[in-house]
Amino acid sequence: PVITNFYAGSSEYRSTITGTTYRIGNITLTTAITDEYNDPDHPNCMTVFRVETGADGGNLRYVHVGDSDCDPNRFGPIQGPIDVAFLRGIGAKSEVRALGTGENQIEPTYIILGHQQELRHYISQSPQRATIIWTIKNVHNYYGAYENRSSIPFWGTSLIWDGKTLKKYE
Repeated sequence: PVITNFYAGSSEYRSTITGTTYRIGNITLTTAITDEYNDPDHPNCMTVFRVETGADGGNLRYVHVGDSDCDPNRFGPIQGPIDVAFLRGIGAKSEVRALGTGENQIEPTYIILGHQQELRHYISQSPQRATIIWTIKNVHNYYGAYENRSSIPFWGTSLIWDGKTLKKYE
């Protein structure tokens, strides 16, 4: 199943109400609807997910925010302690506002910054995705206590959850 807030062809898994929870096998998935990062023309177009895998998945709890604006006021259904947060990965200051122990925030043990792996972004049209160095500088400047929890995996890196820790193999 594909869970989205816009694809009508999968109505059983179309999530248009924030806080909707789905059970697929042993996986529990909760959604929150929010805005896209830096795109006021498309409000409420992003679905962010909190996924809990259950015992057969090592009880991994993770949040994937996609291209969301990381507004903690919209993160209530996915809040709380988690093992891994998959953030946009540009290291933007706006991402940090979703991190913490406060109301509606997520408290990840590990942070994976994934946007840099997207291919074919034109630097002239999207300079924030221009370099890995740019992201590393932003993480250093904005993430504070979360800097040491953050990682930018590259092609060929394997991330393995052993039930307690995320191990990286290259």
